Amino acid sequence: MGNRRGFIFIGDILEVNIDSEFEIIPGHLLKKANSNQIETIKMSIPETDNTFGFTKRYELDKKEESNGSGSYIGLEESDWKYWIIEYDGNQVDDNIDLSLLLSKADIHVLFQIIPSGGRMYSIQGLHNYLSDNTMLLHKKIITKENLIEVRELTYLIENFIEIRKDIYSYIYKSLADFRSLKQIPRKSSFMIVAIFSILETLLVHNPQKGDSSITHQLKTKLNLLNNRFDEKIDFRLFFGGPDSNTFELIIEKLYSYRSDIAHGDFSNFNKELSAIVGKERAIDFLYFLLKKVIIHALKEPQLISDLKIC
Repeated sequence: MGNRRGFIFIGDILEVNIDSEFEIIPGHLLKKANSNQIETIKMSIPETDNTFGFTKRYELDKKEESNGSGSYIGLEESDWKYWIIEYDGNQVDDNIDLSLLLSKADIHVLFQIIPSGGRMYSIQGLHNYLSDNTMLLHKKIITKENLIEVRELTYLIENFIEIRKDIYSYIYKSLADFRSLKQIPRKSSFMIVAIFSILETLLVHNPQKGDSSITHQLKTKLNLLNNRFDEKIDFRLFFGGPDSNTFELIIEKLYSYRSDIAHGDFSNFNKELSAIVGKERAIDFLYFLLKKVIIHALKEPQLISDLKIC
């Protein structure tokens, strides 16, 4: 029966702290793949990447040694980490992959297997994920609270699209643009430009003569939002730095870095951009910040709309 139902395959290695299965929304069940589904998954991974052992990452664990090294050990088949969301009907809920990405757990869907046996996926998105994660055994610990958050985000997105997407078109556009970020390699500096593009879509109006600059708009509006978030972002968890550094300074330096990239200039993390340390930390922070802003936009769309024009 399982192989006749559609499912989406989750690329991340999950350690799910639930008894067996969890219904995300009606008709969409998070569970471990059965043997037939695992075979379908293996056949769906591009052969070139499979050669380097991509699917093996779901069948291994890493034993850490006291000297800091480690070795890979094979898991019993019952402990393999092929996790899927199996669904009823002919089509998965389109918003689940978005809610998985927006969630704190940051869960990535690789592809969808439809009941007829066909596959649906983004070729570039799949390639980027495989390139970034082949043989990396980083496990994501998933709790029931994480899954409840995914459920709530799915309903939040559905409610917004059903009732408000035409009223708040910029917010609706930001959802599509966020989904498209998977087309860019996560470690690429162009991810910085793309993230700022979405933040500008949500928060920035075109500066006219005498108006605030884009940098000023972003740092003041994002600081205001950070103070309004349910959980305020502590930028020092990403960048450290002296007490004199502020949230607004970090945004200013990040936007300066974005301008370097967009204009083909070199960036100096030892001098002008030392506050943001380097590319990887900048991407991690901005991606986290963008998710918070999008979720808040879904909750308080009028606030975001008002911020954009002021």
